[in-house]
Order: sequence, then C-alpha cells, then structure tokens
Amino acid sequence: MKIINKFSDPPHFFLLVSILLFLASLPFGSLCIAGDCSGLYGWTVFFFGWMESYFIFDINLFGAISWFANPALIIAWLCISASHKKCAGIASGIAIVLCASLLLAENIVVSQDGIPSAITGYAPGYWLWFGSTIVAGISATIAAFSKKI
Repeated sequence: MKIINKFSDPPHFFLLVSILLFLASLPFGSLCIAGDCSGLYGWTVFFFGWMESYFIFDINLFGAISWFANPALIIAWLCISASHKKCAGIASGIAIVLCASLLLAENIVVSQDGIPSAITGYAPGYWLWFGSTIVAGISATIAAFSKKI
C-alpha cells in the first residue's frame, strides 16, 4: 500500500511514466538506416550502443555520445526516487541533452565492420526513449518545486 501511495504524488507519478516509456521503447525500432526503420531495436541500442563511443572519430560526436543518456536517465530515476532534487535535475538535464544530440548525428555504426551508415530517420523507439527523458525532466522539475518530496 505504501508503494501505491508513493506514486500518487506528481514527481513519483511522472517517474513511473518515464520508466514505462523507456520500457515501451525497447521492442520498437529506434533509427532508420538506409530507409529501413525495423532493424535497429531499442533493446539492441540499449545493450550495445555504448560501443559507438569507440567510433567517435569515424562518426560525428553526437552519434557517439548519445547513448550515455541511458546512464544519466537511470541516475535521474534513482535521484528522483531518493528525493535528491539537485541530482535529479542535473541528471535528467544531461539525459535530455544527450538524447537530443542524436538528432544532430548524420551517421552511426550498426555492424561489426565498423563502417558508418547514414541515419535516414527516427523510429518510434527513439521517440519513446526521448519522451522518457523529457518526462524524467518534468518529474525532476516538479520535485524541485515540491515541498512534499
């Protein structure tokens, strides 16, 4: 009963929505490569996207750093849950900026050969992931102005 009551206040409600959006993003395609939006699932990007940082000199900076929105988002969730307002605000802000940076990326490495492929669009998985970071930011903002949390 205590857990249900905890999610009744706005910061924790939006925290739950953020987590659900993130989980919803995992089974969907995330990026369109050469016009194909079905091959790069969110779960694949979540587990292997950190490897993009190895190709920072082959692709642009934005494609290489965007995956790091994931740990920032998880830190934001933990900070919101633990009522650390400043930490939640900083971590969610970083998550939003890093997630949005993927919109500036022109190409990304998606295969073992290390050859960059052009990003031709963004699939629902990316938008759900981006929405998750935005909602975490909303949660952190509400928490910052809430005396209750």
